[in-house]
Amino acid sequence: MWDDEPHAFVPHISALSINSNVVTISVERSPDPSGQLSVQVSPNTSYIQYDFQSEQGNRPTQQELQIIPTIMSGQSKFIIQGNPEIVRLPRKFNVTVRDPSLFTGVLFQEKLQVNGMITNGSVIRGHKDSDSVPLIQINTPIDSVLYAMNKSSDNLAAETTWKTIAAEFFGVPGTGDGGRRAAEYVLQKLGLDYAPTRLADGSGVSFYNLITPRMLADLLFRISEEEKLFKPFYKSLSILGFDGTLIGRAVHSQARGRVRAKTGTLTGVSTLSGYVDTLHDERLIVVMMFQNFTLPSGRYRHIQDEICEILVHFNREASILTISGNPSIDARQGYYGPEHFRQYDPHLLFHQKYRPVHDNYTVH
Repeated sequence: MWDDEPHAFVPHISALSINSNVVTISVERSPDPSGQLSVQVSPNTSYIQYDFQSEQGNRPTQQELQIIPTIMSGQSKFIIQGNPEIVRLPRKFNVTVRDPSLFTGVLFQEKLQVNGMITNGSVIRGHKDSDSVPLIQINTPIDSVLYAMNKSSDNLAAETTWKTIAAEFFGVPGTGDGGRRAAEYVLQKLGLDYAPTRLADGSGVSFYNLITPRMLADLLFRISEEEKLFKPFYKSLSILGFDGTLIGRAVHSQARGRVRAKTGTLTGVSTLSGYVDTLHDERLIVVMMFQNFTLPSGRYRHIQDEICEILVHFNREASILTISGNPSIDARQGYYGPEHFRQYDPHLLFHQKYRPVHDNYTVH
């Protein structure tokens, strides 16, 4: 989104990237009596420029610093705003750089110079000469990329993969539109109805993305049918309570370690999609989407964890199964089998592993 800059979770995208296209700006107060503010940038590079703008007169009660990007040819420049007398320090800001390829080139040149190599001229954008000779090539296995995308929820990895797929399908340069067309082609080949779906980017950060729980559940089911796809994909998902974006959640729940899923988080949006292994040796597919809320997102993540707790006790042969030891869930009239689930509309959709379930079920 145009107004997300300079947030590090939505970095500018380039085929040439380094340090996740992000720099850290640290602001602290000098220990001497002057109390002046000092600023450090990491990695230290001439590509990043900054100015401090005092807000003492305009907003005397402003206790937080603000980082504001400005347009500057050949560099990334930031305005640091705040009242130097009362701002809370020290502070660190992770901000995205405006031109990642130029940022990478400048860092590379400066590293060469630090190590005693003489470089002439400056780093510029352009096309390589026909007689250019590659010095080195580094290939990253797809499972490592999937790990970054799904376990770590790395938006940059998702966006660059999106455009790389576009380049593989339609030739260079890989574009966002090409990524969308490639994704729609794959969904069609898998026999999925993507008509209600609108894909605006590769990471899901854009609020212009539109997708239904049904489509996601069907996609997860189709992936589970393809062993070559499923094995690396399943390993790339976060494990509830253990790692990735699900670390520290449901730590006292029997769902801990039995859920592999991908989270989705935006302002007013919290989702969880993946697989649940029940205590009765059945694998379920679960898709939960919470949106348009104003309360803290932690409340909705807790609800997701409670639903996962219910699902791990799902028993296809039972009509009602009550589990003691968790009053907050037992108070909701116990754990239910299919007959109870059939009473409600499908907000949570899941399939039995390797074959469709006859009905759609939901937890109410």
